[in-house]
Amino acid sequence: MNGAQDETCFVKGAEYLAEQASADQICRKFKQSLFNALDDAVDQHTFTVSLSIEESGTITAVLISKDHGKTEDYFEVAVDVMDRALNLSDLDRLARAAADMMNKQ
Repeated sequence: MNGAQDETCFVKGAEYLAEQASADQICRKFKQSLFNALDDAVDQHTFTVSLSIEESGTITAVLISKDHGKTEDYFEVAVDVMDRALNLSDLDRLARAAADMMNKQ
């Protein structure tokens, strides 16, 4: 992305991940995992993603699907960890959980 901000993905709280990663890296990892887990019937280009990482060990994804500017679907899913700090592998867990919900729609 050559340093350009991804305008379809936003991250709050990146500093609470155990590994150091930029918002762009977090978005790319989450979206790659999400799209790998989604059914082919789901249009990957219509989603806006907001990721919120909390110091308490919760990471939440809010995904909004838009078609021609109108909100079609809204999904919110979270992963909690209690015994350790959140890490990048938790993004994969969160993406799989989101994809499971979206694939059932």
